[in-house]
Amino acid sequence: MPTIDSLELEVQSSSQSAVSGIDALSASLSRLKTAVKGGVGLTSVTNQLKNLNTALNSVDASAADKLNTLANSLEKLKNLGNLKISSSIASQITSIGTATRSLNGTDFSSLGELATAIQPLASIGSLNLSSTINQLNKLPAAIGALNGVDMAFLAGMCSRGGALMSLVHYRQFQSWVILFTDS
Repeated sequence: MPTIDSLELEVQSSSQSAVSGIDALSASLSRLKTAVKGGVGLTSVTNQLKNLNTALNSVDASAADKLNTLANSLEKLKNLGNLKISSSIASQITSIGTATRSLNGTDFSSLGELATAIQPLASIGSLNLSSTINQLNKLPAAIGALNGVDMAFLAGMCSRGGALMSLVHYRQFQSWVILFTDS
């Protein structure tokens, strides 16, 4: 039969084991608390999801359509490769938007009339105007070369040349008349 001393030793031994077990449990719980602090980082995720939900609640259907259109446009742009975009593109796009808003109420019907009016100019390339323009560019040099020419003498020569040509044409006409009258 156990004595009081042995029971006392047994209780002491059991209580020391219990204290050690409680200390070990406390340390384990502290480590667990540290490991799961904030839900293993889920607090920040939860906050971000709340912020996203708030932002999405303020988006109406038309804004969602615009975002979808933007996403589709960006998808098409990604195929452009290593395209370098100016850092001022955002302000330029904003300026374009401002400019187009200022055109509200503007009557553009005269542009159609203008397009119809200048349509004949589409064939201007086939008129070989570049050759004419090149010749006109040489005109100042030709005029400069005439500075030393006696214009009265030149006019007389041209007049005589014209008279001579008239005579040549008259003689050709006469021979032509003779040819037809003899036949």
